[in-house]
Amino acid sequence: MVDWKKTNTTKYRVANTLTYRFKVAQKHDFNVLIGQEIVSAGDNNNYMKAKYFSRDLSPEKIFANMGLNSGELGSSTVTSYVKPDNNMASFFGRLGYNFDDRYLFTFTFRADGSSKFAPGNQWGYFPAAAFAWRMSEESFMENTRDWLSSLKFRLSYGSVGNNRIADSLYKLDYKISTSKPYGVGEISNPYYEATNSIMANPKLKWETTITRNLGLDFGIFNERFTGNMDLYWNTTKDLLITSAVVAPGYETQQRNVGQTSNRGVELTLNAYIIEKKNYSLSANFNIGINKSKVDKLADGILEQEYRSDWASSDLTGRDDYRVIVGQPIGLIYGFVTDGYYTTDDFAGYENGEYILKTGADGKPVAPETSVATGRIGVRPGAIKFKDLDGDDKITLEDRKIIGKTTPKHTGGFGLNGTVYGFDMSVMFNWVYGNKIYNANKIASSQEYRTTNPNLLGFMKQSNRYSYIDENGKLLTSLADLAAYNEGANAKQYWSPLSFGSANVVPYSWAIEDGSFLRLQNITVGYTIPKKYTRQFACELLRVYCTLNNVYCWTNYTGYDPEVSSPVRNSSTSGLTPGVDFSSYPKSFSWTIGANITF
Repeated sequence: MVDWKKTNTTKYRVANTLTYRFKVAQKHDFNVLIGQEIVSAGDNNNYMKAKYFSRDLSPEKIFANMGLNSGELGSSTVTSYVKPDNNMASFFGRLGYNFDDRYLFTFTFRADGSSKFAPGNQWGYFPAAAFAWRMSEESFMENTRDWLSSLKFRLSYGSVGNNRIADSLYKLDYKISTSKPYGVGEISNPYYEATNSIMANPKLKWETTITRNLGLDFGIFNERFTGNMDLYWNTTKDLLITSAVVAPGYETQQRNVGQTSNRGVELTLNAYIIEKKNYSLSANFNIGINKSKVDKLADGILEQEYRSDWASSDLTGRDDYRVIVGQPIGLIYGFVTDGYYTTDDFAGYENGEYILKTGADGKPVAPETSVATGRIGVRPGAIKFKDLDGDDKITLEDRKIIGKTTPKHTGGFGLNGTVYGFDMSVMFNWVYGNKIYNANKIASSQEYRTTNPNLLGFMKQSNRYSYIDENGKLLTSLADLAAYNEGANAKQYWSPLSFGSANVVPYSWAIEDGSFLRLQNITVGYTIPKKYTRQFACELLRVYCTLNNVYCWTNYTGYDPEVSSPVRNSSTSGLTPGVDFSSYPKSFSWTIGANITF
């Protein structure tokens, strides 16, 4: 067999800017900038494979006579593909005007053209404007200057574009291939094969985010205490999202779908508490409160299904997230856990099946389970979900919103201090009020594609419902199961066999509080006095040690509450946040170093 592959990649960027600044009558300060940028990247791929040729032939003769192969399927493959260039052309400008160092105006405009969109939709135009007023410089503020050292009001409005999608999704591209026997008999002949895995959409255009901001900066007591507060409202329209379609040969299509918005407030405070010659202490604090909302979806629909795909096609129902108009992004959708079936739920055991009890109305005392238990069927020790629609069985219609991944607020705080050559800083950060979809917990508390699963510690034999006693005897009767699993030996969790071997069900037991407080950073340093360092021509010598990710206070049972969604489909992962499945936790690290100035 002979393999040959060649790939050529080209990238280049050309950018130019011109800045001009001038003043008029001392009080009028102008600043003008214009510029352009061109970025291009492309790939050329060629691949050839030949099998079943004579050993006496050189690779050059083999590739020159690909049609003379043995005729067997897979004996030769030819693929040649020139990836469409990813080109971007941008033109931009900015005009700044400052009057008497009190009134500041900034106007910007940029035009971006992208080859990722069809002709007619390639260009996007994004203007912006900002205004700032230094109120503390006004004459009517003179009586406050003994304590209010600075006060500035800010107002801005602008737009920015996004084209972060794959190349050529607006058209159908082809490549030359012989990987399949399309020809005479079983002989492989070159043919054109579509390179697109999703349906082309010539109507694609720029996604646009509009930002609105109202801010206030202040300083008190000669800047000993400073801060800023921002109120913002951002709207993103024409979102570039992969959507399901009904079309021969395709399941999805990239589309400009709907609109989302974010409103919130951010506050930052800084305080210089002590400032002396030999010691000092300062503190900082910030908090952000953000409320996201889906303003509209495509075609006037009010609710859309999305899936995280952490378990691919094994995920029951596949869609484990919902996007709903008027609600925030990140709504987890699944079943509500209701413990597990006990022997009290059953009337008997006949012909290898457990029979649910019925009440006075003739209905089962517990809902029958079809989706929930897969191939196993209802039995003692199987996980139980709530029957939300009242049809006495568990189906996909018994799902609901079981968690919101959006936090109520985030922030951080820290301290910085010095004392006689020593310096120290401590930084904390937090997230509060979000939920985490602990997929690791689901996958590791059941048999998932294996008869010898690697279960988490809480699913140990003594803690879960079991059908085998300490002597290895298989228990089947209700009396034996009740005696072994209840009473003094009551088990906390269901049997890991509850779902069968290839069904994964999202449920509320695995939706956890993701709030945390993290000691993010500690740094301790010491600056050696100059009277010692100057002896070897050193102006400054500081040694230090830094610890990162020191400790995290959280009730989350996973490895790390700062998780990322599995990106099987990068265009929808932003709509399915907060999934913890094989996420690598933050590591503890330390650094020892020195700062030297000669």
